[in-house]
Amino acid sequence: MGGRAGRDQEGMLGPIDGLDLGLLVLNVSSLRGGSPMARQMRETNDCEIPIALAIDRVDTRPMVTPVYIRKQKRPYGSGLWGAYPTAEDQFGHWLFTPRGSIYRGESHGTTGYCNVGSPTGPGIPVIHVVPPGAWWIATFWAPGEASWIVTFDISTPPHLLDRVWCYDDLELDLLLDGLSGEVRTEDQDEFEDAIRLGLINEDEAAAARAAAEAAVELISDRHGVFVGTGQRLLSSALDLGLEPITQLPATRPG
Repeated sequence: MGGRAGRDQEGMLGPIDGLDLGLLVLNVSSLRGGSPMARQMRETNDCEIPIALAIDRVDTRPMVTPVYIRKQKRPYGSGLWGAYPTAEDQFGHWLFTPRGSIYRGESHGTTGYCNVGSPTGPGIPVIHVVPPGAWWIATFWAPGEASWIVTFDISTPPHLLDRVWCYDDLELDLLLDGLSGEVRTEDQDEFEDAIRLGLINEDEAAAARAAAEAAVELISDRHGVFVGTGQRLLSSALDLGLEPITQLPATRPG
């Protein structure tokens, strides 16, 4: 997503932990509002009061620990960004990246930064799905913010290492146009060049072609179950109010 007009970023799950009202406490002086109990508490000395007693306002956003997604280019170059695990179903692990999250690209000893989803501006919120064992990672885009609603990076099967989902980009990309429903395959020339240069071996090339065909089947109906699931989970993730991920690991895992 950091390049190619935002297409070039595409990323273990646990439950989303809510707030435990029986354990959280707050300082009484921070209470706001006009309830009789709140006024009475503010007029007394500061003390720690269990949050479950009576408060006028509390941040109920879920606390989710982010993971990271690393795309490796061949023969060199990589991209890294963060995402929150928000769901797991028959399609795989769903990882949400809020607007304003940072993407870091590295190549030839040079490091660059932008917001996830766009090389300029505040970025675009997206949700990725990582299917177990498949040779792709898919990204769903917030409606109305890109001409496509789903994109695929055809890749080596993503694997999790030290909270980082890692995969090698195999060049082929698929895009589903949100208005026309057209499915486009892009970067075919780069794919063939990588094969010719020995950067993608014969087995990988065969797996990549099969993965591209399978991906086309998944999104050929833009009103089908796969597309509908991604759009629904993206909408649900947007409602969580999760903060942008702006801190990224400094080094590549193992």
